[in-house]
Amino acid sequence: MLVHCCDFGLSGVQAFVNVESLLGLRSTFFLRTDADYFSQSLRMFQHLESQGWEIGYEYDCLSRSGNDSVLARSLMSAQVSYMRTFFNVTSTNEHGDNYDFSVNNSKLWDRTVWTSLALKDIFFDLNMTYSNVSDSSVNGTPPITLPSGLFSPLIVEMHSDWTR
Repeated sequence: MLVHCCDFGLSGVQAFVNVESLLGLRSTFFLRTDADYFSQSLRMFQHLESQGWEIGYEYDCLSRSGNDSVLARSLMSAQVSYMRTFFNVTSTNEHGDNYDFSVNNSKLWDRTVWTSLALKDIFFDLNMTYSNVSDSSVNGTPPITLPSGLFSPLIVEMHSDWTR
């Protein structure tokens, strides 16, 4: 599974699209509705979605709400609803942001909430052992060590604004 987190910018998106197109691959781009790029890039991502790329929701609601889970879930519901006016959003990924490093946005995940919003999280809803490779150096999830000889899905997580 190849995913791209679009945290603050889109400088690497076209490079990812070009390489994936050459290889016949399609990945998921996780967008943040409150990022500066969001409204200016709607048409580009709508075009990518029409070509087979998936558009997902990258959430940072817990840190944005001051670690208030009730407020965070309300914010998340509103942001997902807004994104769905433009895209067929069915997957999520938490944003390891720098608003407050003491808050871990993944703590917001709750199966009941995600089910009620018809969402799946790429890490929590896999129900399998996986390895994660990320270009993230802050709040990144280290790869899970697997027993030798065991096949495991691999999640490759790259950030569009860290690629030049």
